[in-house]
Amino acid sequence: MPYPLPVVPEIRTLLDLLRQHRVEIHLYGYLDGRHLPFVDVSRSAAVILANTDIPPGFTFIYAYPMSGQACILGDKDPLQVDCDDLAERLRVFRPPSYSEETYDKHLPDLLEQAEYLRQFPPTRLVYVGKGDLCDQALQAWLGALSS
Repeated sequence: MPYPLPVVPEIRTLLDLLRQHRVEIHLYGYLDGRHLPFVDVSRSAAVILANTDIPPGFTFIYAYPMSGQACILGDKDPLQVDCDDLAERLRVFRPPSYSEETYDKHLPDLLEQAEYLRQFPPTRLVYVGKGDLCDQALQAWLGALSS
């Protein structure tokens, strides 16, 4: 990674193990200040890891503003929920930094991005749990990458 990223002690073990398994890491940090640490992994790794038993305390979401906001609020990623009105579902999770006017103005583009992203697996792994991560559980989970 060409730019220095913040130290994220909550997922340091996970980051080290991902590197040991040669998983491409695109970005890591926090969704909301210092409350929800995340790591963006390659699509190829996400496909494998999402189809195995994800360790407790983790969830995959899309690297998308409304997905992050839903996670911050403790809800499901709106791009992973079947619904009749995606625009309204996204509006529910409009980040506070998006004014209503900005959201409405860019809604067609936001929907286009959402539909594009939904063609692929979510790649943002978020640690929503509390406490220490179990190295053995993470090792076993990441072992699926070697299979």
